[in-house]
Amino acid sequence: FDTGDELAQYYGVAALDDPAGVISEHHPPFDTLIFGSFTDLGHLMFANYWAGLGIYTILQCLVASFELAWCTVALRRMGMHPALCYIMLAFFALFPALPIFFTSIVKDSLHMLFFIPWLTMFAQCVVSRLEPLRRRSFLTVFTVLSILSALTTKPGLYITVCCLALLPLIHSSRKTRVTSLLVCVITLVIASVV
Repeated sequence: FDTGDELAQYYGVAALDDPAGVISEHHPPFDTLIFGSFTDLGHLMFANYWAGLGIYTILQCLVASFELAWCTVALRRMGMHPALCYIMLAFFALFPALPIFFTSIVKDSLHMLFFIPWLTMFAQCVVSRLEPLRRRSFLTVFTVLSILSALTTKPGLYITVCCLALLPLIHSSRKTRVTSLLVCVITLVIASVV
């Protein structure tokens, strides 16, 4: 019922003991805007709100599948034993809860679309002593994913910011440690304001 409450608020219907026209902070407002935008898209393209949710579900499944495969490849490149990578890939392919999870329109599924690549990039930073933060493209994507991971669930904010706050403790150059601290501060400020 969480997603239903979010969509009700998006369309100005009173929900969660809040007056009509209010999008509360009970659920992440960013999620509410994304889910509502897809219903608007369905209405615009097919005159059917459900079509927009169908488009969202298909995109979510495709993105999640790509991310899980990319995560496996990235961990292999970081030095994970090939047998463990095959076990991980088999788990992703065969565990029945994953398709159910990624065909559900809930804030946790949306959060995972940002958290999986963020966590993989975070692991790359840890394994390589913050070296990837020297590349502007990596830093930009990592910062954006940090913000989106923090915006999509309340625990996501705490997990992301706490992990980022620990990155400067890694033995690395002063510049990369300061850069990692800036990512933490930027994420915290933007997520708090939004």
